[in-house]
Amino acid sequence: MTLWDALRDMEMITKDFDEFLRSWPFAGSSSDYAYPLVNVWTGEDGAIITSELPGVSLDKIGIEITRNKVSLNVEIPERADEKEKAHYIISELPVGKFSRELTMPFNIDAQKAEAEYKKGILKIKLPKAEKDKPRKIEIKAD
Repeated sequence: MTLWDALRDMEMITKDFDEFLRSWPFAGSSSDYAYPLVNVWTGEDGAIITSELPGVSLDKIGIEITRNKVSLNVEIPERADEKEKAHYIISELPVGKFSRELTMPFNIDAQKAEAEYKKGILKIKLPKAEKDKPRKIEIKAD
């Protein structure tokens, strides 16, 4: 192996490792990754989004709908008892302001959208706009 090959290999390893870290859910700053984490189901009548946000107070969650986009904004404050501790040994729980924009494959009827927050689970129901719902067309015969 020559020196040139070793440098090229090291560069490739560094690049691969950086890509791996960027794909990790809590890597980097809040703008570098997707949080809050969500599940999205879609069906004939619309979609349902769920997100686990345990311990987040309702006034720290915001939802906005524009055409086919849903913006989910969450602020997770640092717990008071955690601030008193001298040093973290491990700190994996997210803290701060987070924003997530999800694009649906249909326009949303924002007037009929609903959201509920129970036991730390946010559930958003997004009905399709009437113009995007499938409709049956009658076939006329002579």
